[in-house]
Amino acid sequence: MAPCPECGSDVPEQSIMDGACLKCNESRYKIHSYSTKVPGLLSFKAKNVKPSTVFLGIELEYEATDRDMAKVKVGKALHGHAIMKSDGSIKNGFEIVTCPATLEIHLEEFKKFYDNFPKELFQASNTGMHVHVSRKPLNVFTVGKMTEFLNRSDNKPFIAYIAGRIDNSYAKITGRTVTYPFVHGTGERYNALNLSNQETIEFRIFSTPSNWEQFASRLEFCQALTDYCQPAQVNTSLKHLTGYPSFINWLQHNRKAYPELSNYLKGFA
Repeated sequence: MAPCPECGSDVPEQSIMDGACLKCNESRYKIHSYSTKVPGLLSFKAKNVKPSTVFLGIELEYEATDRDMAKVKVGKALHGHAIMKSDGSIKNGFEIVTCPATLEIHLEEFKKFYDNFPKELFQASNTGMHVHVSRKPLNVFTVGKMTEFLNRSDNKPFIAYIAGRIDNSYAKITGRTVTYPFVHGTGERYNALNLSNQETIEFRIFSTPSNWEQFASRLEFCQALTDYCQPAQVNTSLKHLTGYPSFINWLQHNRKAYPELSNYLKGFA
């Protein structure tokens, strides 16, 4: 036993981290309610913002063997970049929700996080990774192409490889086409690409990553598909553009911008 330097209580010596006992650290790193809005607590992060800059917001769901210890480690590692929130679908863990930031900044923050990944966290069948993409730089045609890409049945094997799972009741692949945003607007939220949020579109396809390579490749895929669907391409049919072979071909010419995704796809047959 040893006295906590902050509160003075006698506690197990191994529970003292950064000059405070576990109880003192727990009070610093709160698990917020599900309804908590991140923009009210954390600022946007970006360098050299342009009108075309896309912001990404990440939600990572994890179960925990020791929730109290896990929240201290996560709170310390991602302080100022993410908060923790409760979620009704998670039994004994929490959701890590980031500030809106550019791809580069997220990768920098989470490389450090996964290099020292808390042993108390684990991925489970009831957890997932969601990525929000800011709508402002995207026109409705871009969103339409993204919608069709993620909803084509013949793209399913490719999407499952990227996502780490097949579609489920929370991220359905339903055959929506490029015209869906024009005709229906938002639609039901439990789609591979959720269109029901006013400020963002949401990728819902991913299982929770258990390491850096999975996390980075999935996040880069969100950025890459958004970038791929933005430019107008002439002399090419929409059916061809929204198929995964065309995307892979484009990625091969732009692999330096998405190194983790490009490396991960080497295993896709």
